[in-house]
Amino acid sequence: MQLELDPPYGVGPIKIGMSMDEAEAALRELGGDLSKRTRGFARFGTDLSIHVVSGKDELVEAVEVHRSEDDFADTVLCLGVDVFGTPATDVTRLLGELTPVRVETEGASLVAPDLLVALWQPFVPGHGDDARVVGEGLYFRTALVAVPGYYDRSGSYQAV
Repeated sequence: MQLELDPPYGVGPIKIGMSMDEAEAALRELGGDLSKRTRGFARFGTDLSIHVVSGKDELVEAVEVHRSEDDFADTVLCLGVDVFGTPATDVTRLLGELTPVRVETEGASLVAPDLLVALWQPFVPGHGDDARVVGEGLYFRTALVAVPGYYDRSGSYQAV
């Protein structure tokens, strides 16, 4: 599957501001297996998931895409950059050439506030335990596109 982060509008067919019913229909159209426990959460195979977050009004406020392993079968693009298939240091540089970015948590997260996009990786190579899974920490694993103001609520982004 190929998904395009389209900040600040959404991810693929899932748009910021649509109803949760519309978002879940879009997840089904993408071929997602919707969770029976968590509204707006769908798995795509074993390694990719999408979580749609709504506000009290049941309208989409954020869309999170997560890849659990270094499986490059799925492509997630932001401004033409493969954010999960390109090393995190290169993603940071490439997006930084296109828009202001903030590197946080010793390089484990990247926020592009003007785009309303955030990216995360489990850890940064050279920090902490280096005996982790090969490739882990080299690539971002999670991408979030959010509604304006989403990152300002607690002084930083919300983890979904």
